[in-house]
Amino acid sequence: MASTVSHPLSSAQAHAIADLTGYEDAATLRWQQACGQAANTLTALPNGRYVNVRMERMRQGLELAQRGAVTLPEDGEQFSAVVRSGNNVYQVDTRLLPCPCADYQKHVQACKHLLAAEIHLGALGLLPPEPAPAPEPDAHALARAAFEAQERALLTAPPPAAAPSTASWPISEAPASLNIKLKIGNMEFMLTMRDVDDLQLQTPGHHEPALAPGDPARL
Repeated sequence: MASTVSHPLSSAQAHAIADLTGYEDAATLRWQQACGQAANTLTALPNGRYVNVRMERMRQGLELAQRGAVTLPEDGEQFSAVVRSGNNVYQVDTRLLPCPCADYQKHVQACKHLLAAEIHLGALGLLPPEPAPAPEPDAHALARAAFEAQERALLTAPPPAAAPSTASWPISEAPASLNIKLKIGNMEFMLTMRDVDDLQLQTPGHHEPALAPGDPARL
């Protein structure tokens, strides 16, 4: 019965490396978690198939399944699983659930090999699909998106505030003024020009001189 899961199972080499070094890659960890969930389902109350099995045997079967000791034949043979335990290999009928090991033959109860095969089959249905790799970002698309975002920001930006005119300044004096003071002998002359801004103030012929109040020239 060949496996049809979309996610490849951890290789025997990966399990061996994990046993020797303690390092487990992501695929091995996912497989071990799926086996643990399958074991919990098989022993869950009230409908678990192995709710009355001895926990020590279930633990041994879980360890075998998590280490990748169970394989399914690739020749299309149905209802069969191969379990490697130590130096021995056992073929378990997954439909009738017998096992040729001495433990099963003596007690006619679920042995660790049969439990390992059951956990393996349950874990195959629990493994999540491998997440699809994220597509590589397209440099041209990113540049185009950045340009369009900048364009949108310019179009939606509020217009700059107009500079305030000197004519609207809240002051009592003229915004622009020019004072010229002349002294001739004992006489002083004060020439004052005022306007709304410096440009108008400097325009020739735009002003007539005004004498400041109290200037000596008014005497």
